[in-house]
Amino acid sequence: MPNASHQPITLASHSTPQRELLGHIDFTLMFKNEAGRDDLMKLFAIAPTQATKDFALYHELAPANIVYDKSKRLHVRVRAFAPLFNYDTTRTLSTLCQGLGDGFLGTLPTSVRCEMPHQPNQPDLTLVDLVSEAIHKGSALAIRYVSRSSGEARREIVPHTLVDNGLRWHVRAFDRHSGLIRDFVLTRLLSAAVLELSVA
Repeated sequence: MPNASHQPITLASHSTPQRELLGHIDFTLMFKNEAGRDDLMKLFAIAPTQATKDFALYHELAPANIVYDKSKRLHVRVRAFAPLFNYDTTRTLSTLCQGLGDGFLGTLPTSVRCEMPHQPNQPDLTLVDLVSEAIHKGSALAIRYVSRSSGEARREIVPHTLVDNGLRWHVRAFDRHSGLIRDFVLTRLLSAAVLELSVA
């Protein structure tokens, strides 16, 4: 009979607070490309040793998602990253704008029932994560974008703010082609790539 210690570790085997911690690591890796102990310690009021254990647990659950960069002293996302959690687009965009709060993963009950209008055109989170990473790093973004006036084009933008106008989500960015600050509709992004050189 196999030893219980060799049974695979799953998210379901952990408590709700532990899953919230793991969810924060997963979310931060996905949308900032990097995560550190200090952020975890401040948000969850835990000791450095506990934060280290939490990152070790995340690595055990998803070894192909994360590596430790000694030069940055940060845990960074790898190219083959696959999130441990399923993210709702509307809630994710709100979280990126308002910050993480209790029960982000939807595991804690709320005291007030709410209804929100459904937005039929929701952006692709695999592109949103690149936009948010570029904002976090202060980097430029190479995009393919479809404009109503000029059709599909390649652009380099420097994004700095996610904007919800009540109907759709935009990214406010400096457009290197026109030299202007513009709003780009997230659902019109066809592809994006973070340019590693930081903006001065």
